[in-house]
Order: sequence, then structure tokens, then C-alpha cells
Amino acid sequence: MRSDAEGLVMTATGSLVLPVARDRDLRLILEDYGLLEQFEAGEILCDHCGSQLSWDNLGAVVTSGEKLKLYCDLPDCIEQVSTKTD
Repeated sequence: MRSDAEGLVMTATGSLVLPVARDRDLRLILEDYGLLEQFEAGEILCDHCGSQLSWDNLGAVVTSGEKLKLYCDLPDCIEQVSTKTD
């Protein structure tokens, strides 16, 4: 893994991990991937457990190639993300 000056971490597989992101940054990321409206409408689900995601429970945002994967803040889901990006 390598990190840059902004705190972004790139894994050996090319996944990007944002350990801490501001709300504004998350909105821009979701907008860039065309997911902001769906997210705010409650239509996006956690990639691990299938729970409905919101600003209150969004735990992780990970890129996988051209796809954005979103995870809730449940411990099992965060653990799933951390084991995939180590």
C-alpha cells in the first residue's frame, strides 16, 4: 500500500481507500460516480450486508476498478473492507 499527502491509500490491487473524508468530499465522489441522487434517496445498499446506506451509517467507500463500493459502519462490514484492502 502507498499513501499520498492527502491521506488517500492505494492498495497493491489498485483499490483506493479513503480513511477519513469530509462530507463535501464524499458528496463529490458519489456525484462523480453518478450515485449521489440514489444515495440520498436511500437506494444504495451496503456491498457486504445489504443494509440501506445513509449519511449516518456510511462506514467505507472503496473503489474497485471502475466501480465504487460502499459499506455501512457495522463492525463486520468494516472488517470485510479492511481484510480486502490489506
